[in-house]
Amino acid sequence: ISVGKSAQTLSDGTIWSFAKDSSRHMWIGTRENGLNKIDLQTNLVTQYDASRYPEFSNNGIRCLYQFRPHEMMVGTEKGLFSFDTENDKLVKVFPLNERENSYKSIKCIYIDCKKRYWIATDGGGIAVLDQQYKLLKNFNAGNGLNNNVVYGILPQNDSSFWISTNAGICNIIWNENNIYKNAILKSHSYDELNGLQSNEFNTGAYTMLRDGNMVFGGLNGINIFKPEEIRNNPVKPEVYINEFKIFDNALVSDVNISYLDHVNLRHFENSISISFSTLGFSLPEKTDYQYRLVGYDKGWIHSKGRNYVSYTNLPSGNYEFQVKATNYDGIWNEKPGTIKITIATPFYNTWWFYLLIAAAIGVVIFAFYTYRTRQIKHRERIKLQFTKELAEVEMKALRAQINPHFLFNSLNSINNYILKNDTRLASRYLIKFSQLVRNILNNSSSPYITLEEELKTIELYMLIEGMRFSNQFSYKIDVEEGLNPAVHYIPSLLLQPYVENAIWHGLLHKDGEKIITISVRKIESNSISITIEDNGVGRKAAKEIEQKPKHMKSFGMELGESRIRLLNQENGQTAKVDVIDLYNEEKDPSGTKIDIVIPAKINVTETSILN
Repeated sequence: ISVGKSAQTLSDGTIWSFAKDSSRHMWIGTRENGLNKIDLQTNLVTQYDASRYPEFSNNGIRCLYQFRPHEMMVGTEKGLFSFDTENDKLVKVFPLNERENSYKSIKCIYIDCKKRYWIATDGGGIAVLDQQYKLLKNFNAGNGLNNNVVYGILPQNDSSFWISTNAGICNIIWNENNIYKNAILKSHSYDELNGLQSNEFNTGAYTMLRDGNMVFGGLNGINIFKPEEIRNNPVKPEVYINEFKIFDNALVSDVNISYLDHVNLRHFENSISISFSTLGFSLPEKTDYQYRLVGYDKGWIHSKGRNYVSYTNLPSGNYEFQVKATNYDGIWNEKPGTIKITIATPFYNTWWFYLLIAAAIGVVIFAFYTYRTRQIKHRERIKLQFTKELAEVEMKALRAQINPHFLFNSLNSINNYILKNDTRLASRYLIKFSQLVRNILNNSSSPYITLEEELKTIELYMLIEGMRFSNQFSYKIDVEEGLNPAVHYIPSLLLQPYVENAIWHGLLHKDGEKIITISVRKIESNSISITIEDNGVGRKAAKEIEQKPKHMKSFGMELGESRIRLLNQENGQTAKVDVIDLYNEEKDPSGTKIDIVIPAKINVTETSILN
């Protein structure tokens, strides 16, 4: 039969499929121009080409299957069609949506005992459809098949099918649970290693012979076999571990690794590699493995033909490595090969180290608590001692200014003026004396007083002492221009002991002119220099005259030094007192100079002080 348009010609010369119906017709599917029907009695040809059925345009017909007296199933490269042979009506039945497009290139159709359609596809595995052409199940390389390109399906019985694929022949053992309940599909795969002519087969090249032999055609010939004579290898392979590495270095052990059941590693040896294999006759290319590290992996890991595994940075702990394998017919040995692995815990992660750290922290806390408690108590003692000493020094300063001898001598001087009927001097003396006592008592009630108040008190004191000693000495108070003594505050009762010391131990032992000078200068933004200078006999001569030991200081000097020391302790300041012996050009003693540098408290404004 040739190609043409007459009743004795075909629509296309490239024939891809044949099917004989129950009415003595031969149906022929072509590659490029639709379907042809040949009457086997008259040899007349009826063409159903692309001009009549646009669905056949550029759509090769891969398979044909008559499943009803007047209905033919047509499997094409663009889907599955139902053809009504009585009314010549073509309808596409599968796939009908984008989600099912992976099944559109159809290579084989088979109907099982429950009238379900098993559709072999080019890349989508097998699609199982119900009688309304709804997808029930897809079997593919991910759930049992050996490849997603399926060429032919032949049944051994209702639950055992043999299929040809691009990876050999696969025997699937199935039941209803595999379709409706997602049960695992059992399958056995066969390839060139099992004697096949090739791993790749051809579309439409399959059939069942009358004697029960199955025939599948491939690239290099055909394979013929009786399925019931195919026996799977029942021997389950035993797995053994043949290599154990730590950081790519083989484990050093007196026992062969295959007989070693436990490996102890140090905490830093936590990157390992394990290799394994099977015992006995096997095909390594068809041996699959599953492994897991109990205590680390969540489940079995399918490595297929890979017979090694690596783990890095494993935490410290106890593990068990398990591995199992299949033989070349897919029979798993559920008893795995095992090896136990212990990675030691570093000392800094052990319970006893945590306990030691906790104890050490407790000791440190206790020691710190004890130290702080002692420190606070010590500070309290120092503070108490300081307060006590400060009170004593202030009392001494007060006593120094209202010394009983000074009071007695002053009152006695007033009495002498009265006895001499010199009431004017007696009254003047008494007024100055009362002002001095009042100032001393007022100043003693405050820790700080203004420099102005202190200088007034010192001036009263020197005036009274001058009157007592018949004005044998003179005095001068010099305040630097621009320095306002009313806004600068200094400790109360500070200067009198030094002035008294200068008068009693310096000036009174001297003949001739006697003078004491008090100079006040501002040397920094908040520091004041107060200089008390006399032209007396000097400290060395005074000691010789008064016959004091060389190491003994005068009461006034000691009192001043004590007050300065306590002032520094109290406020962390840098007050100081320097005692300088003065000499004339002939290197003879010519007096003493007391230089007091003291940080002075300054009020906010002069107005607030004056007010």
